[in-house]
Amino acid sequence: VGLLLWDNQVMVLQFVRELSTFFCDSMLTSGVHWLVGWPGGLKLNDNLSFFLSKIFVFFIDQWGGLVESVFRWIGPGLIWVIAFSGVFGASMMISLLSDLLSLSTLHVTILYQSSCRVYLLQLRVLRSLFLLFRGKKRNVLRQRTDTHHTSIDRMLLGTLLFVVLVFLLPTIVVFYVYVTIAQMFIGIMQTMFSFFFHLVRHFPIYSIGVWIIEGSMLPGGIEFEPIILPEKTCNSYVRLKSHRRSLISLFWFWRALLTNVLPNTPKALLSQLVCGDASIL
Repeated sequence: VGLLLWDNQVMVLQFVRELSTFFCDSMLTSGVHWLVGWPGGLKLNDNLSFFLSKIFVFFIDQWGGLVESVFRWIGPGLIWVIAFSGVFGASMMISLLSDLLSLSTLHVTILYQSSCRVYLLQLRVLRSLFLLFRGKKRNVLRQRTDTHHTSIDRMLLGTLLFVVLVFLLPTIVVFYVYVTIAQMFIGIMQTMFSFFFHLVRHFPIYSIGVWIIEGSMLPGGIEFEPIILPEKTCNSYVRLKSHRRSLISLFWFWRALLTNVLPNTPKALLSQLVCGDASIL
C-alpha cells in the first residue's frame, strides 16, 4: 500500500485537493448561504442568520485557504511519510490518515463545538426563565429546584428576554443542526478508520492458520466421558475429551470491536444531540 501511494502521489494529491475544495466550498459554504434564506420554508431571523453566516463563511474560507497553502508545500513530504509508515504496519498508516483527516477538518469541529455551546447556553437560559415564571429557581449547590419569590419588574424583564430567546431559537437550532450533520459525516469517516484499525490489530490470522493446519491445537472446550467397565470393578473412570474449536468462534472479537467503535446507541446519540452534548462527536 505504501508503494502504491508513493507511485501515485500526484494522483493522490490531486484527489485530496479536490476533496478538500468540494467539502469546503461546494458543501459547507453553499449550505451556509442556503441557510441565510428560508431553508425549507422556515422563516429565520434575518439579522442573526446573516451574522452567523458571515462568521461561518469567513472561518471556512480562511481555514480552506490555510490548508490549501500548507498542503501545497508539505503535501509530497506528507505522502512520503504516510507511505513510509507502512513499514511499521497497516495500523500505523490508518492512524496517520485518521490524524490527517482530523487536522484538515478542524474548522468543522470548532464550528460544531461553538454551536453546541451557544445552543446549550440558550437552552439553559430558557429553562431558568421558565422556572422564573413558575416562581422557582434552580439550586445549583443542592441540585434541586427551590421556591423563589420575585418582583414584578424582574418578572416583566424575564418575560421580554424569554420571548426574544424563543424567537431566536429556531435560527440557532438550524445552524446547530447543519454543523452537526457535517460533524457526523466526519465522525462516520473517523469511525471507518477506527474500524479498520481495530480490524487490522485484532484479526485472528494466526489462529485461522492454526485451525486450518491442525485444529486440535485450538481447543474449544472439554468433555468428561464415563468409561463403562465390568461390574466387578469398584473404581469408576472417565475419559477427558477435547473439542475442536469452531471457525465461527474465532471471530467473536467482532462484538467487542463494534462496542469500541460504536459506544453509543442511536437513541442515546439522538438524546445527547438534542441536549447539546458536544462530547459525543
